[in-house]
Amino acid sequence: MLSGFHLLTRRFSDPESGLAVEQRKRVTIGVELAAKPELLLFLDEPTSGLDSQSAFNIVRFLRKLAAAGQAILCTIHQPNSALFENFDRLLLLQRGGQCVYFGDIGKDAHALLDYFHRHGADCPPSANPAEWMLDAIGAGSTHRIGDRDWADVWADSEEFARVKRDIVNIRESRISEVGSAEPMEQKEYATPMSFQIKKVVKRQNLSFWRTPNYGFTRLFNHVIIALLTGLMYLQLDNSRSSLQYRVFIIFQVTVLPALILAQVEPKYAIARMISFREQMSKAYKTFPFALSMVIAEMPYSILCAVFFFIPIYYIPGLNSASSRAGYQFLIVLITEVFSVTLGQAIAALTPTPFIASYCNPFVIIIFALFCGVTIPKPLIPKFWRVWLYELNPFTRLIGGMIVTELHQRSVECTAGEFNVFNAPQGQTCGEYMEDFFASGAPGYIADNATSVCRYCAYKVGDQFYQPLGYEFDNRWRDLGIFAAFIASNLVILFAAAKYLNFNRR
Repeated sequence: MLSGFHLLTRRFSDPESGLAVEQRKRVTIGVELAAKPELLLFLDEPTSGLDSQSAFNIVRFLRKLAAAGQAILCTIHQPNSALFENFDRLLLLQRGGQCVYFGDIGKDAHALLDYFHRHGADCPPSANPAEWMLDAIGAGSTHRIGDRDWADVWADSEEFARVKRDIVNIRESRISEVGSAEPMEQKEYATPMSFQIKKVVKRQNLSFWRTPNYGFTRLFNHVIIALLTGLMYLQLDNSRSSLQYRVFIIFQVTVLPALILAQVEPKYAIARMISFREQMSKAYKTFPFALSMVIAEMPYSILCAVFFFIPIYYIPGLNSASSRAGYQFLIVLITEVFSVTLGQAIAALTPTPFIASYCNPFVIIIFALFCGVTIPKPLIPKFWRVWLYELNPFTRLIGGMIVTELHQRSVECTAGEFNVFNAPQGQTCGEYMEDFFASGAPGYIADNATSVCRYCAYKVGDQFYQPLGYEFDNRWRDLGIFAAFIASNLVILFAAAKYLNFNRR
């Protein structure tokens, strides 16, 4: 059983509860006592919102409870000297939950001040030790005293070694008391990995559900961009220019990563700050947290993929065959998941969303430049073509969607799209162009029997995309490679979450 009156002081106080009346504070403490705590009575800032006299009355009351044998642990915000001297022991933490001091306070805080004195920090005689110690460790607006971090000073101190010895003694004495009972297995975490994943995923889903603005904003952006794009290219025909328009529509899918990265990264960073505190207390490992962030995003990714795909695909009149439409939706869904995992991987690799936002343009521009549309594959310099083009996820995205849409699509040039020329005298257009088409040249002649030739550059959509380096037979291979990029993002995410800790002290 713990005894005495212990103090836990932190750099950041919790938000004020609004209970500023001494009697209500006493009632709250009474409710806790009515529960008959077997080991410890924990109070969170029982003096906040009270004047000095009321605060002293509350602390004096707690002092009487401690004298009667009740172990008390409480946090307190900027106590004055009169309040501070009523506490027996102090646990002082700095930013990040790092311990700075744990031990007796002493009469007039002499034990605490002696510890700081021995490590190069002297409290002025007129200063309040409770306030001065926060300034000394750099918790206030002033810089910390000394060149070393006070958490490192504590880790190397004799006081810390003594605390560890006391813990070992307590443990050994407890084992001797239970006699021959088999000691319990010592584990770093109280629960198995499966239980951690289950609980953290459930909590993360609930957190996403309680922040509807995040999901609504993401869905709104998808719908508006899809509607604008679809209405811009309303009901395309089979003309030559429509081939290019269909490629433009497909290229709009590459906008999704830019939208999603800007929303996913701040969301991940906020959740990561909470997880840092909980992981330090050994509540769960980093893997359940990172996995929960991915799983919590999946319902929103599916929903956004559906509401993005329907307007951008059916309003312009893209290929409505079920097999083609199914493939296109599947690759849009993969793009959603890829974008989410990419955003989380970048967020896990960077300390803040501000830094992550600087990485996004570089990543998106590289993807867009070397996917084979803005610069056709044969025109990309060989140095970039042999590796960056092949490693570009947009190469698989754009390639798979273009060949699926344009394969075997017949082209019917409008009057303004024909190239008009005359065949040599005595020959028809069909006779004159026979050798040209026999060599595998694309296009067709509108009327082979006349001498005035009207030539259309493409006969089927395949002739349009083949010069770009795409092949219809590779579309499922490209989809599989594109999905594999999701796996690589997850590996980066889980590794960064485990080995990179940006929690500042």
